[in-house]
Amino acid sequence: MGFGDAVRTCWRKYGDFDGRAQRSEFWWWILFVTLLQIAASIVLTVLLIVFQNAGFLQWLGVLIFMIVVLAVILPSIAVSVRRLWSMRREAGSLTCGRRGSFCGSFCA
Repeated sequence: MGFGDAVRTCWRKYGDFDGRAQRSEFWWWILFVTLLQIAASIVLTVLLIVFQNAGFLQWLGVLIFMIVVLAVILPSIAVSVRRLWSMRREAGSLTCGRRGSFCGSFCA
């Protein structure tokens, strides 16, 4: 599975926690999210620098950044759960696993 196929699959299975995800699908999605968030951070930084005295435009930039972040949370969790199922692990290990996970420091 290539980059485009993986991104399309994750958007198509937006909130689908059933099934399995290939390793390549998971890692291509992680790369896509990382690049998207880096690009959104750069745009936000430029907007904050250019429009220092325009409070509304600063808040608009922050709002756009938050929409981008919130839009990829559910598909990221879904592909992570599907990947865990592919590795024959419980989906609960995503939140409180033993190997340093989302809230592993709180569960220890």
